[in-house]
Amino acid sequence: MTTLRPSIALAILFVLPLAVPQERTPTAREDPAKAMALSYQFQAAGDFAGAARALRALIDAQPKAYFPRLRQAYLLLLCADYANSAEAYRAAALLEPGAIEPLLGQHQALIALESFDDAEKVGRDILARDPKNYLGLSRQAWVLYKRGNGSAAADLYQKVLALYPGDVDLMSGLGYAQLALGKTSAAETLFRTVLANVPGHLGATAGLGYCK
Repeated sequence: MTTLRPSIALAILFVLPLAVPQERTPTAREDPAKAMALSYQFQAAGDFAGAARALRALIDAQPKAYFPRLRQAYLLLLCADYANSAEAYRAAALLEPGAIEPLLGQHQALIALESFDDAEKVGRDILARDPKNYLGLSRQAWVLYKRGNGSAAADLYQKVLALYPGDVDLMSGLGYAQLALGKTSAAETLFRTVLANVPGHLGATAGLGYCK
């Protein structure tokens, strides 16, 4: 996301309340399209929190509508409100019980919160529905590593690397999982392979240092 200069940010801060008066909220309740349009206007101005707030009236008016909740969850993720984002994604998932989309978002938000116990549960749900899902596999491998389960993490990293053998970030992740298992030689080989393909790769450079 592009960072706004202070002068521009201040201009937006003081101009937007004039351009978007409070009476728009009941109008949005009456006309869902206006609430959605207003949300996109805030997003275009870089105000993700405002974009999420603009959807509240629409969600209240249409509590069973999936997309507004999904969008709200995404916007909350963008403004680093991870707890509310995870909850909004959970609410969206309840509206579309067969969907993986909101679970992937919830997984990401829970990982950002470092709520790894809850993240692991969501990750299992994702992979039960789509065992080869790239985001599900790669993020779940990281979750398992952070929970201290190096063996399970290594298994998942190997599984996703079989599908995406050129993914150097996953290869580096597998290296760390091997380190956690005390397999220093295997980890060193992985880190050197990453660095041979991407010189200066930060994760592999640090990992190689741990192998000494």
